[in-house]
Amino acid sequence: MGKGNFILGTGSSSIGDVTFARRNGQQIARVRVRKIKNPKSYGQAEQRMISAEVVKFYSPLSGVLETSFEGLSKSESYAKFLSINMNLARANGWPSVKGQYHPYPYVISGGSLGFPEYDVTYFVVGEPEQGQSVGNLGVLSSLILAKYPQLQTGDQITIIGWVGDAETGWNVKYTRFFLDAESTDALPAGIGYSAKGGVYFPSDEPTAIAVIFSRWDGEKWARSNSKVASNPDYMEGWVTAANYAAAVASYMKGAGRTPVSDVYLNGSDD
Repeated sequence: MGKGNFILGTGSSSIGDVTFARRNGQQIARVRVRKIKNPKSYGQAEQRMISAEVVKFYSPLSGVLETSFEGLSKSESYAKFLSINMNLARANGWPSVKGQYHPYPYVISGGSLGFPEYDVTYFVVGEPEQGQSVGNLGVLSSLILAKYPQLQTGDQITIIGWVGDAETGWNVKYTRFFLDAESTDALPAGIGYSAKGGVYFPSDEPTAIAVIFSRWDGEKWARSNSKVASNPDYMEGWVTAANYAAAVASYMKGAGRTPVSDVYLNGSDD
């Protein structure tokens, strides 16, 4: 509501979208700039959630995935990982309350070596001949080479597993071995062969797994196309509209909470 006599030039305050004031004995008028509190608070909070979610997933695997996209440098590969998976997280509505970690079906590598076959239970390698035991690396390598004709001796197999949940915490584990059908070495520590025809982590029931093929071709490393296989029950339990709303809300400013900031010393998530 305006104050004073606007006709006589002593008015002040605002009327509609016009603000009146006096300067140097004169009444002046200017367009009223309405201050909108947090004009994009939901959208900004949603973007912060998605960014933090994908970065947090990558963190414990940074040494494994640093050049997981074929032909790219470390920085280029990381940038591609972030771009692909932030888009996936947004498109699929994957929620992550501030501080949580989730092994969602992220794309973790890309290249020319095809697609490994696996689900949340095990990496499919095929079944041995009758009477044959998969007790060493040589037999396992023979099965893999027969199952995946694009592979050859010397190729690296990397298996990653996620055990746990968002409430109790996560154990992110990984192992690797190199294909050698003549090897008499024992199977790599921490993995076993399932009667169903696959390699798995026998000591734990994984919530998600992923497999990546790698090969040095004399000039560069080739990779397979790989995506996290997440437990369907886990996905169904976490990916809900209510959890998504709660997750975004955890990144919004609120009474009694530390303000969200991009400044490192102010608790930035960067």
